[in-house]
Amino acid sequence: MTEKYWVKYMDEYNRDPMNTNQLWVHVKKDLSRRHTPKHHLELYSYCRTDNPYIKQIRNSPNITIDTVAELICRQSACELQYCLSLQKQAVENSRSKLDLQGCREQYATMNTCITNEKTRILRKEQELRNLVLGIDVPKLEIEEQPQKAREEQFM
Repeated sequence: MTEKYWVKYMDEYNRDPMNTNQLWVHVKKDLSRRHTPKHHLELYSYCRTDNPYIKQIRNSPNITIDTVAELICRQSACELQYCLSLQKQAVENSRSKLDLQGCREQYATMNTCITNEKTRILRKEQELRNLVLGIDVPKLEIEEQPQKAREEQFM
């Protein structure tokens, strides 16, 4: 975001009496205290759905390779979010006997997924670039082996 946007945002924010009048500021604070946080299963199911935030990111013209990899690995990120929310619940409730070990497994799964997807995307991009430019790409030997096996079966 640009600095002009934030200046405009703060001007509009300060013009609103709900944000500057002390009475309304205290009313908003009191209402926010009553607000209960969402349940961790609700957050997990919302993360797994095709929600408006994901649609907005997916349709963005400025999408990067990192963002694409994160969108592909969204399932493991949702599992990490679920684990972290359970971790928070366990810390707040001293009677809870959850032992999540800091969600290390979910972190590792998400990180490996993102790195694998980035390398796969970069490799595919390079292959497509080579095809467009007319550079010959050597074929893998794995593809040739089943063809030889098929020829031997027919003989």
